[in-house]
Amino acid sequence: MSNEPWKFEANTFLTVTEGRIPLMGEILRDHAPKLERAADEKDTFTPFFIATQTQLTQWESIESAVTNAEAAIPAATAALVDKLESLTRKPDLDTNSPLETWDSTIRSIVAYQGTTYTYLLPHGRETLTAGKQDERVRALKDFATRLEEQTGKAGLIALSVTVLAFHAAAETLADTREEKQNILDDARDALEALRVEVAWQLFANTGIAMTVWNNPNDTFKIGELFDLALIRSEAPPLPAAPGLPTVDETARTATVAVMPENATRLELWREHPGGMPELLAIGEKDALTVTVPAGVTFDPGITYELWMRGRNSRGTGPESPRVGWDT
Repeated sequence: MSNEPWKFEANTFLTVTEGRIPLMGEILRDHAPKLERAADEKDTFTPFFIATQTQLTQWESIESAVTNAEAAIPAATAALVDKLESLTRKPDLDTNSPLETWDSTIRSIVAYQGTTYTYLLPHGRETLTAGKQDERVRALKDFATRLEEQTGKAGLIALSVTVLAFHAAAETLADTREEKQNILDDARDALEALRVEVAWQLFANTGIAMTVWNNPNDTFKIGELFDLALIRSEAPPLPAAPGLPTVDETARTATVAVMPENATRLELWREHPGGMPELLAIGEKDALTVTVPAGVTFDPGITYELWMRGRNSRGTGPESPRVGWDT
């Protein structure tokens, strides 16, 4: 006797979307409106549609959290890197970097490479420049602590205040990056758990469709609940970058002339000076225009940058050129 499971025990949706979160999103977005139309015709589908629509709402919320966190981490990392690099950056050719100034201050108070100097900077300036980013942030804190211990040397105590302020700013940036990473990790875990739940809901939806449409003249309708090409196809290439969008601030829309190659939908993004990239909306399938949701506000007097990105069942492609949005 074969130990292979009966083919109807296998959940195709669970299998094909394993490791392919974007594919599940595309399947779910495509399926929900089709199931809604089925519910309009047959009340039997109504509770299944309600459950599916609830999952779609959850999916879009968590997916946005993942997408925004993924976009925020590089910006948060760049801010931390810039802060740490500013320690050795000369403002101009005639001005010392902060680290050079700190070193000169210490040398003006204690002997260079003497006992106190070596205690404060055991590896010279590299004490504060070597190692990974998190290690450098900790090194700043430790350096400030050693300076604070020099109670008999007012100049070093004063320097400790300066170093502590620099460390505090760097630590805030490091904490922000860590927070974004934690948000991303948690959101990815939640989306993966939801993927499994959605797969079984789609499995149930298929089962009820087989119950409702069990007449040979109706069975074709079962397949019409899904885009079978999504389920059967290999992952496509990532989309190309869209062209320059045209924005209509009155209508609150952004439009491109043609859909990017390999894209099935468009994403609309924004960023304001000093802010993080933010996903505003995902367009309908094959739609060249994306509308800013009614709940999204733009602060007056600020020029935002807007751009678009193509997406498909594999993921999201590179961004379009950016355009300004003034309010």
